[in-house]
Amino acid sequence: MAWVRSSKGKVAGTFNEQDNIAVMTETVALGGGEATRYSSAFSAPPGVGFTIISNTASTDTSDSISDWLYVSYDNSTYFKHKLLRDCNYADYTKGIAAGGVAMALLDATFKIRYVDPDFVGSYPYMKVGIVQGGEESSGMTVGLAMILGNRERGSSKSKGSL
Repeated sequence: MAWVRSSKGKVAGTFNEQDNIAVMTETVALGGGEATRYSSAFSAPPGVGFTIISNTASTDTSDSISDWLYVSYDNSTYFKHKLLRDCNYADYTKGIAAGGVAMALLDATFKIRYVDPDFVGSYPYMKVGIVQGGEESSGMTVGLAMILGNRERGSSKSKGSL
């Protein structure tokens, strides 16, 4: 599959300068056996954060699944970087304090995670990896949505540019 841009934040194929965001969706198909299934690659301009909404339809999987940020410098070799729940300082400290993986599990729930480039770094290529803990039906899917772009807290002013 591929990330599909919505009309929100897009004017004639470019980012909407007024909103300074892009909204995209993708579906990742699950399958047999313990495996990691990946979204298509995407890029964010250096210093621009994004929000990932994982398991948008709250798919009830038979085994627990989690979502990870995979990164690459060359769009060929990707490495597992961080659980999406740990991609900004506030969530990272909550995750460590929780002491377990439950906050990362997607089974029958959707999760909203902000990825802060100041905390995780900037990479030219990224993917979302859905890590399966067991075998799933080949017909099951996990929906992803992304809002690329960010705002300063408490402000309508854009932080970074697209």
